[in-house]
Amino acid sequence: ARTMQEFEDKIQEVPNESLVYHAQKDHFSSWLMARGEIQAAKYVRPLKITDFASVEMLREFTRELFKNIRFAKLRGKVINFDAAFIEEPSIISQIQKGSMGGKGRGIAFMNALLTNSDLNDKAKDIKVQIPNTVIIGADEFAVFMKTNRLWDFVTQNEDYESIKQAFLSGIVSEELEAKLITLIQMKNSPLAVRSSGGSFDQELKTVC
Repeated sequence: ARTMQEFEDKIQEVPNESLVYHAQKDHFSSWLMARGEIQAAKYVRPLKITDFASVEMLREFTRELFKNIRFAKLRGKVINFDAAFIEEPSIISQIQKGSMGGKGRGIAFMNALLTNSDLNDKAKDIKVQIPNTVIIGADEFAVFMKTNRLWDFVTQNEDYESIKQAFLSGIVSEELEAKLITLIQMKNSPLAVRSSGGSFDQELKTVC
């Protein structure tokens, strides 16, 4: 495993014998130390196999540990969409490339500001955080317009209802659709949807 993500993936696949062998040899703490994760390595090294009731508990502990290390590095940043962090608060992820738009940049800025401030330390009884947010990059809009041949239609048509129906009838890219399905299936809380086109905001909310 070359990265934290690869480690998380592989830790779920390796046989029990391999997992136990590497744990007994302190290979996990050595792997972390070699990558500069000194505090995490010091935390892991004293642990023994006997500290876990089963191999599966060891596997889950190790996977969660590496996930939390990776999560700590990503807080306050805009990351590529990752299903592993869908339920994590204060994670801003982006589906597709391109500009995030004014609203997206504003949310990302506030998230970075809160992450790097000591506000939550000063207000112990109040938790201030940005909800988990997913932003669709502007490149997807260009793909949508081209795929559905809407550029010419919009420039040659001034009827709002016709334009609205053309947009609602359009199809999005398979990649975007797959990621949105993953998002909806894994989310256990209400979703707030906000579009970047002011004139379509209410229609989008109605459809959603």
